[in-house]
Amino acid sequence: MNKFKIGCFFILFGWANSAYIVNLDEVIQTVSASNPSVQAAKAKYEATQKKIAWLSQVSDPWFGLELENKGQMYSLTQEFPLPTKIISNLKLAKLEANQAFQRYKRKEQEIIAQAKRLYAQILFDQRKIEAMKKTRERLDQILKNTVKNYTLGKSQQSDVLSTKIEIEQINNELLAIEDEKNSLLSELSALLNLPDSLITGVEVIAIRDTTFELKELYQIAQTQNFELKSLQTEIKKTKSLLSLAEQDYLPDLMIKFEQETMDNKLKDRKFMVGLTLPIWFWGKQNRLRSAMATEVKMVSAEYQAMENMTKTMLKQTKINLDKYQREIALYQKTILPLAEANFKSSLKAYEAGQEDLVRVLINERMLLESEIALYKAQADYLLALAELELAAGLELLN
Repeated sequence: MNKFKIGCFFILFGWANSAYIVNLDEVIQTVSASNPSVQAAKAKYEATQKKIAWLSQVSDPWFGLELENKGQMYSLTQEFPLPTKIISNLKLAKLEANQAFQRYKRKEQEIIAQAKRLYAQILFDQRKIEAMKKTRERLDQILKNTVKNYTLGKSQQSDVLSTKIEIEQINNELLAIEDEKNSLLSELSALLNLPDSLITGVEVIAIRDTTFELKELYQIAQTQNFELKSLQTEIKKTKSLLSLAEQDYLPDLMIKFEQETMDNKLKDRKFMVGLTLPIWFWGKQNRLRSAMATEVKMVSAEYQAMENMTKTMLKQTKINLDKYQREIALYQKTILPLAEANFKSSLKAYEAGQEDLVRVLINERMLLESEIALYKAQADYLLALAELELAAGLELLN
């Protein structure tokens, strides 16, 4: 499915159906095809490509007409920069086009990363809602049994009230999470340039472990991080500008043709060759060359700073990924099974008259918090993956 069809599919499907659950691949493709910021960067890149042919042309010639009593003087003048200047300008235009492409792809990377962050947060809210609804179902069943036991005189009224309070707290938390989820869905719709309320949810992403060496990530970032590539191109651009500044010490050429007519007859014909005299180099060329040399140093320093920052970000993100992977394994294999077993044990003891209801409700809340903590670790892991992708220029999360 190409990008145009993806966008049409979203809109047509959304209008035909009141609810649509989006998957991550559709989000990524729609960002590339429809996001206004990405499309603006793409259009700028396409415009810079067209400048290359324009810069290969020499300037328009001058035509002159001088009227006299008995005749006229016609002239045609053409200025020519040195061939080295034309070549340097073409090289500069190509570098600008390359940089526009890199900025376009970087904008795409940034918006996709933003969409993935929203996706992970929406998915976290969905899982929280599911966990809380399961908790409410269990509490509803406990309430039914408690009311029944209360009518038979086997439990106290405080048990009924405590369960109702817990259910109302869950209901209130559910409303807050629903509001947060809807707000995030609106942000995602805006990012995809789609009508609000078209997307009602996201599909689950499989959590897969990632194993990368930092050295490998650094090498990938050198070629795949378009922000770094853009700065690399900026260094080449400033060096080309420095070369052009140095060529300003050289003259430009001019050819002039003159034809005189008198009494409707052609008379003197003249050809002239001239050149510019860059004699004011100490006030113009010297300063321009000095400015461009300083610019080269500045951009090189900016690239080094960005490279260092990228390495730091990759290192910190990898540390976070390893931490979240450990948390996910801990909750999945140990904490969550123990919390579930603890709740079931206390519920069974309560039903046998060997446990207070308060302890059951505490264990139920502990089970819910353990589930939410697992989903939070998974969401944090997905968020860290999105950051790793942006820093290294990888495509891991799809």
